[in-house]
Amino acid sequence: TELTSLGWAFSGCSSLHNIPEIPESVINMHYAFYGCTSLETAPEIPKNVNNLDATFYGCSNLQGELIIRSTSLEETSYSELIDCFNYACTADDITLVVKCSSTDVKDRLSGVISNEKITVEDL
Repeated sequence: TELTSLGWAFSGCSSLHNIPEIPESVINMHYAFYGCTSLETAPEIPKNVNNLDATFYGCSNLQGELIIRSTSLEETSYSELIDCFNYACTADDITLVVKCSSTDVKDRLSGVISNEKITVEDL
């Protein structure tokens, strides 16, 4: 059986600093790292992921580079995308560059991220 969902998997794990590689079979990351305040780095988001609702909400120490290979976020609404990075990257002197392999994903994320510490670019 393949793992398809990380929904709520690490939610509230305040001691989690980094995450192992996410399997390509994962499609749902709904609230996966919600409230992981010590999380500093995240692995690539696989191409089949279609739900990033509140995935990194409250990850105040998330920094560096995050690659999103997902080509479709059709299961994630506009309001859910806003929650994806709410209260993320709020610690002093950190920034996050989100690199997207899909123009659609890049455009959707660019339209909802208001934190000036987070930039969205093409991969």
